[in-house]
Amino acid sequence: MPANLKLEASALEDYKLVHEMFTGMLLLADANKLLSEPHKLDHYLNGYMEHSLELSVESKKYKVDAKTLKEMRDKVIKEASEASIRAAAAARRAEDVEAALRGAIEENFWLLGVQEAKAAEIKKLKSQSMKEKELEAEPERNKAMLEAVEKKIAEV
Repeated sequence: MPANLKLEASALEDYKLVHEMFTGMLLLADANKLLSEPHKLDHYLNGYMEHSLELSVESKKYKVDAKTLKEMRDKVIKEASEASIRAAAAARRAEDVEAALRGAIEENFWLLGVQEAKAAEIKKLKSQSMKEKELEAEPERNKAMLEAVEKKIAEV
């Protein structure tokens, strides 16, 4: 086998290997060019390997960033959930306090009504007491008047 054919056969084997690994990445025109110039295939593969390494490094970086962001998202979701639970508990306590306040206000109005009724009853009882005292004092006045009249009658 002539050296030229061995070189082309070697280039074809390299191309098959590259084609299997990187299917769809080489354009047909580039493949023909690379086959006709085998030294460019090495250059192309070295460039591809360097670019693959850069992409791999970037991919790992983005995976780390994605993992960090996912952890942060999960933490924020957890904190938001806890805050929501605390807010719901605070809302329930506020409703309980409001209900207790409404009950206290109703009881206060009822007690005010009772107090006004008692005050009116006390005023009525005081008025009756005053009238009774006047009536008790009246017989003494009447007795004194009767004695004065009797004295005048006796003098006459």
